[in-house]
Amino acid sequence: MQDLGCDFLVASASNGVNIADGLDGLATGSSAMSIGAYAIIGFWEFNQSCGSVVENVAACYEVRDPLDLAVVASALVGALAGFLWWNTS
Repeated sequence: MQDLGCDFLVASASNGVNIADGLDGLATGSSAMSIGAYAIIGFWEFNQSCGSVVENVAACYEVRDPLDLAVVASALVGALAGFLWWNTS
């Protein structure tokens, strides 16, 4: 009986995009904004440098390949924007 509740939760969470999106691209617009934030954060991380002299060591941290994250996120945002433009009627 407990597995039925878990299955319902997984099915409803995975189908939430289908219910929310409809034909107007609601999920596409919100996805473009959130993935765009990842692009900005990735590019910002790429521009930050932890030089040899660091005043606050806790504020300086290394991220592996932040520019790759920014490029992939920007490509996704471009694809979503293209879909929204194609989807207009």
